[in-house]
Amino acid sequence: MKIMSDNFTSVCVQDFKHYAVPFSISWTALSVLVIAQSLLITFIIWRSPTLHTNTNMLVLSVTASDIFWAVSCIINATLNTALSNNMVANAVLLDTFLMGVSYSSLMLSMNQLGVIAADRYINIVHPFFYIKHITRRRVVTIIICYWILAIVYGAIPLLVYGDTNLHCELIFDFNSLYKNCCFSLQA
Repeated sequence: MKIMSDNFTSVCVQDFKHYAVPFSISWTALSVLVIAQSLLITFIIWRSPTLHTNTNMLVLSVTASDIFWAVSCIINATLNTALSNNMVANAVLLDTFLMGVSYSSLMLSMNQLGVIAADRYINIVHPFFYIKHITRRRVVTIIICYWILAIVYGAIPLLVYGDTNLHCELIFDFNSLYKNCCFSLQA
């Protein structure tokens, strides 16, 4: 039987305690900058009627998902700092929810950037097709479908990793894009 000092989880948690505050401060600062630039983009598009186009509706959806991601990063950073002394707490549901939010907002942003690229391509290469077929209603429908897909994708971790009957305990160091998973196998 191994003692606790030889346990990988114990070492991982001890290392995390030293880096919790710097990571939390840097992720909070990054998140505040993302929120500020997203709100600036939203304000500029809202104030300029010439910018009320189909493409800019997609851009507004991306900025909304970026704000969603940044808020989840702030929540992660705050909870990491608050819980850094008690990382082995029973926070499985909270951890998996925050993981789902982080990944679903990332997936949403990347997919919508792909839609924006396709939108620009069609507008440049086939302008008459674009004018005839790419309507505001279709763009809104695409945006709604992607948001529904992101919500479903974000709920998957709750269904899969929320089960406490698994034979391993997951401890997540949530810094959104940088994940440090430490496994403690139970005998």
